[in-house]
Amino acid sequence: MQIMSFWDYVLLPVYYFILSRLVHMYKRKYLSHSKELQFYFTWCFRLKMLCAVTFVLLTQYYFKMGDTMMYFDEGVNLHKYFFKDPANLRFLFAPCTDYWDYKVSVGNTDYEGYLLNEGNFMPMRLVAFLSFFAFRNFTAITLIFSTFSFFGLWKLFEAFVKLYPKLKRKMALSFLFLPSVIFWCSTILKDTICITCIGMILFSFFEVIYWDKKVREHLFRLVFFSFILFLTKPYIAVVLIPCCFILFMLNYKEHITNPLAKKLFIPFLLVLLWGGLYLSSSALETVLGDFTFTSMTESIERKQKSFELIAKNDGGSFFEIGEIVPTPMGLLSLAPKIINAVFFRPYLWESSNAIMLFSALESLALLMLFIYTLLRAKFIYFFTILFTNNVVIFCFIFSVIFAFFVGISTPNFGSLVRYKIPCTPFFCAMLMIISSKIRKSKN
Repeated sequence: MQIMSFWDYVLLPVYYFILSRLVHMYKRKYLSHSKELQFYFTWCFRLKMLCAVTFVLLTQYYFKMGDTMMYFDEGVNLHKYFFKDPANLRFLFAPCTDYWDYKVSVGNTDYEGYLLNEGNFMPMRLVAFLSFFAFRNFTAITLIFSTFSFFGLWKLFEAFVKLYPKLKRKMALSFLFLPSVIFWCSTILKDTICITCIGMILFSFFEVIYWDKKVREHLFRLVFFSFILFLTKPYIAVVLIPCCFILFMLNYKEHITNPLAKKLFIPFLLVLLWGGLYLSSSALETVLGDFTFTSMTESIERKQKSFELIAKNDGGSFFEIGEIVPTPMGLLSLAPKIINAVFFRPYLWESSNAIMLFSALESLALLMLFIYTLLRAKFIYFFTILFTNNVVIFCFIFSVIFAFFVGISTPNFGSLVRYKIPCTPFFCAMLMIISSKIRKSKN
């Protein structure tokens, strides 16, 4: 599919200039007090723009097909329908099924199956909306998507730096400059929308529970971006929101003065969480798909066979997770192997192409950081810090639980490099915080 034209090369410098000016205005207004923050802000934006342009070229000349092209193509079609009948603007807010019914009525059945998924329809909606400002141009819209995710990552970085002002460089490495995150969230994908939402959600959440600033404004942002995240990838929201609740309750625990109430607080919290998940399980089953226990046990073996067949025929990057026992304990027994695969694989010798090699190098760096931190803490002190710092507990719970669910449902390194994006920065930040605590204690 020819997705680029002469106008892509014409509009590239124009939109880069516009977005650069907007970013510069933000930097001058909010970051004038710190040259170090300005440095990270500027270079992260430049890298995001470079990655966006790189992804545009790879999509046109290397990938030649895939989710990005589908989202863009159907988003442009949706935008054209707006001009065919202005009443079609309702599809920006209507369920995906309504749009599919309309498409069928006008004789267009492209992307059947994909359009019946609300998550797939979300980037198409955004492409259609942005086409009013970007003339349905692939490169321009990609640059705007990349800018959205840049601000999402910046807000994540900002939230953690406010809590750990002496760890700016380490937090920048965790949230702003992780290669897989900065690359795969620089194009028209659901991952780009999700990382934007995660950044906005956590920044607003931290502002409310730690700084008590502009509570109404941040609560509105929390609800809005949680809703967008839930529509795009509901399983991320279902992991993230309970983890935020745990962090909130752990912070609340610090204000409890009664010794008995303080001891009973954690058991009460666990019972409350378990009860909430149990009561909402039937409602969540329809939106979580392969991430509910029932469907997970039914689909894992099917996906294993599917990815294994693709690997044999096309040289895909399939990995085995072991024998599957369809019980909760059976699935949990696979956790060490799955979490290892998510954070520390592919290994260098498992790389089948240049893109996979970059992922392997990042995984190797993360493995070395984990081993270094573990050894430096003499193992026991690692877990002492882990379970006595509320933010570290939050990072640990979110990253490990998310890694387990994504890893067990996606036994393929090619897909996993994208799907693990939401949890990798938090795992890295957790290690950075623990490492700094170790250094501080030794000094």
